Amino acid sequence: IVPVYNVERYIVRSMDSLVNQTLKDIEIIVVNDGSTDNSKKLIEIYQEKYPNKIKLVDKENGGLSDARNYGIQKATGDYICFLDSDDYIDINLFSKLQKYLDLDYDMIKYKLVKVDENYNETEKVDGPIFEEKTGEEAFNTLYYQDVMLQPAWLYLYKTEFWKENNFEYPVGKLHEDFALTSLIMLKAKKVAS
Repeated sequence: IVPVYNVERYIVRSMDSLVNQTLKDIEIIVVNDGSTDNSKKLIEIYQEKYPNKIKLVDKENGGLSDARNYGIQKATGDYICFLDSDDYIDINLFSKLQKYLDLDYDMIKYKLVKVDENYNETEKVDGPIFEEKTGEEAFNTLYYQDVMLQPAWLYLYKTEFWKENNFEYPVGKLHEDFALTSLIMLKAKKVAS
């Protein structure tokens, strides 16, 4: 799920990282959150080229949380992953995680590399060691790994688990994902971290 609002400068790299995934069976839901620049036009080019892979949905501007929530409603895949429209992912990410996708995890954490505006690497954040954790143990391990930073885009979430628990991002809040991700961890029965 990719929420988009006025990111014409970054969206091509973001979309390239998704459409070129080595795991081919993925659904890309792009939520145009009322962009006023050329973001939507750029996404439409990708949608024309990859009509079976990209779903472009439009909505009035409501902010990041509202766009994510809207995208979740459209999701039909087994897992949900969030990608901010100015970010990109390794084209092998989902292939590398395939063996964990098949093991019925509620949440799967992956590695992060921070880059600057010119895509120069600035920091690596150690990613998953892939030990099975449950409930409070998973929360404590992840909490101490990341202290308070629990961004939405650092995990894959099992769609059925998400929808059964009616998780929703609070609209109009800054860093809305940090609190929700922690709550999701507490509810998760099986986490790869």
